[in-house]
Amino acid sequence: MIALLLGILTTAVTADTDTSTVTQSLDSSVVVSSLPLPGRGNTYIYTPSKAANIISVIGEPDVMRQLATLPGVASGVEGSLGLYIRGGNAGTGRTDVDGVPVYNASHALGLFSSLPSEMFSVIKAGFGGFSSADGNFSSGTVSISSCKNILEKAGGSISVSPYMIGGYAEIPGVTDLRISARYSPVPHIARIASRMTGHFDDIGGSIYDLSASAVRRTGSWKLSAFMFFSNDNIDISSDNSVNSVAWRTWMGKIGWERQAGDRGRIALLTYCSGSASEEGQDGIGIISSMNEAAVKGTYRYECPDGKSMSVGAEAKYMTGGYNMSVFAAGKARIAGIADVTAGYRHTVMLTGCETINNCDIHLLADIDLFDGIGAEVSYDRNVQYFHMLEGLQTGWALNFSVPMSHDFPEEVSRQAYAGLYGRRSIGRWTVHANLGAYIKRMDNLVSYTSSLNMFRNISDTWRYDACRGKGRSGGIEATVSLQSARLSVNASYTYSRSTRTYSLINGGREFPFKFSKPHIFNFESDYTLGGGRISRHLLLCVSYSSGHLVTTAVRQYEGVPLPYWSDLTSYPSEFINNIYNRVEMTGVNAVRMKPYFRVDAGYSMKIHGRKCSNELTFSVYNIFNRHNPYIYYHDLESWKQVSIMPVMPSLRWKITF
Repeated sequence: MIALLLGILTTAVTADTDTSTVTQSLDSSVVVSSLPLPGRGNTYIYTPSKAANIISVIGEPDVMRQLATLPGVASGVEGSLGLYIRGGNAGTGRTDVDGVPVYNASHALGLFSSLPSEMFSVIKAGFGGFSSADGNFSSGTVSISSCKNILEKAGGSISVSPYMIGGYAEIPGVTDLRISARYSPVPHIARIASRMTGHFDDIGGSIYDLSASAVRRTGSWKLSAFMFFSNDNIDISSDNSVNSVAWRTWMGKIGWERQAGDRGRIALLTYCSGSASEEGQDGIGIISSMNEAAVKGTYRYECPDGKSMSVGAEAKYMTGGYNMSVFAAGKARIAGIADVTAGYRHTVMLTGCETINNCDIHLLADIDLFDGIGAEVSYDRNVQYFHMLEGLQTGWALNFSVPMSHDFPEEVSRQAYAGLYGRRSIGRWTVHANLGAYIKRMDNLVSYTSSLNMFRNISDTWRYDACRGKGRSGGIEATVSLQSARLSVNASYTYSRSTRTYSLINGGREFPFKFSKPHIFNFESDYTLGGGRISRHLLLCVSYSSGHLVTTAVRQYEGVPLPYWSDLTSYPSEFINNIYNRVEMTGVNAVRMKPYFRVDAGYSMKIHGRKCSNELTFSVYNIFNRHNPYIYYHDLESWKQVSIMPVMPSLRWKITF
């Protein structure tokens, strides 16, 4: 049902392709927007305006889309925000807003983010060397900071595109206020497309998000609050049945910070966060939810000699139990050449009648080798206290969140990284480069024994169709960023391998992870034309990767005739194929699809006026209309391919006042 809906939204393309050979091939510091992405291998920092240079499916600026271009990150289904960091699952990364976890931050089956870019100032992507203040994840973090700068005057913006209509307002005062509201007409577009093609009887629903923040400063302390809510609901009527998909995400927080002396700072945070999703047909289907509430306190002290230390505690309720964490971290410069950070987090988890003690360990060292060249090494042990059952492993938003238990204990990952980083000025160019390698081990991963099981599970039955296992991943990552007065270029390359081992899948033998893509390459450029009152930008993005892996049917043969089934001609042919005949499958994830390749282009013009500015952006996703494979299937003696993302042009207008 989801595949059909996405096909309607994106005008699915079906093409004959010869995959006979394929089926026989088995594969086991805050940076302003004008700068490139100067990470050190484990951390990359960018702004929403920088992320706007990455062209999304619907042409909207997207604070999450930049992540798909970073080394070590594999994308799920084309166009979605299902992101797999260094071989982990989509549900093992942590996305947070001002330190509050957001368990689902996407709209329209993951096609674009539900987080409005106007509300945020900096995004920090971490793949290693994590902070001990954060926990409950095992692969990576995306930390998004809301805008907290002092407002000097009222302002706002209105933006309109075929896929999203949004408004944003800034209201200064004793308490600075920011408000954002966005609405997507995608369900209405799908209804029109469905009526034209006759796919479904009717399509309805709503997609929108709301955000608000408040900041108040008095003397040495600051009080801040943030609220976020997003909703997706899509109903499809066909053949006297109703299919529905829905997911909602919400969070609210209040934070208080105070300067304690000349070098100390105290921060208190309380929040609640949650996400719920459901998918079903005629009232029967999957229901999943994750809720969390916490109180957290941190004290940080900066020493005169450059050393720093921080300590804190957190008390939390989350679906499945309660936990209490204490954490500490210290940073020091050693021998004048190395910045070393060490962090420890201890958590006591209460779930049912069990008490579980566990710890996170983080070590990070940046070592100066030569002028502008250094080395970075890190080690992380991370623990996650819930599981995300992906079922079809598509990277969509309708995954099934479940708490840890005695039979399915906490997920644990161990990762080591070592690499080189450098920065050089060559003529009018500033060059940043990274080269590094990682190795990762993951324990207590949870998966369905069969993807079909996810369509009949609820919160009380999933454990009967799931099993736990382990994973391994390793890879080499490289990035190069160049910056001149008018041209900014970023390129990244990843070579990696990831595997999974489950006792009840593939006979207990190791098999390749679905999104284990040996080669991933991304390129993006932004060329600035003109300046002053009118500024124009030419954008170009290129994505290439090895195809993802699938398990598919290779041939079909007749089954042994059953008693009293002598007259099969009275049954529909579909019934015979699905019930009577038998299908031979490949090994688990034994078929690698054709390589993925896509080119996006865009043009943006901004006119600055005395009272307002206008910005017009025209972008084209998949400009060459390449039919990248979504699935292969065998029909009428030939192999066929379904592609779901054709060329997608978009026009967006924004006025800022």
